[in-house]
Amino acid sequence: MAAVAPEQLLELTTEALHQLPPSQVLALVQELCRRWGIYGRSLTLRHEGEEYVVACQEMAFAVYRRVAAAATPHTTPGWPVCLVTADHILDECTPPFEEKDYFACHLGLADWLTLIQQACGAD
Repeated sequence: MAAVAPEQLLELTTEALHQLPPSQVLALVQELCRRWGIYGRSLTLRHEGEEYVVACQEMAFAVYRRVAAAATPHTTPGWPVCLVTADHILDECTPPFEEKDYFACHLGLADWLTLIQQACGAD
């Protein structure tokens, strides 16, 4: 695959993303997060009535679904729905996934990046 600009990650399908080395995807995501002013910080997003926390740091980019405190024990504040490291790209759109999973948000990395871009008011 030809060189990819950071902005192109927002347009790639899950299949196309997985053709790139995870370390390259992480570097591109980190560049976007720097541009949007969220690198090294956390960002809280709401999507379809659920709350998510986004974090992008040196070792990983992660999106966690936050669970309401009353719905779960304190030791389980949520779970990752998207994770990019230098070795792996995982999200709820990456097979194997359960199409009928009630708790799944069914968003891939490109979807999350688009939501983050909109939340940051970035172009």
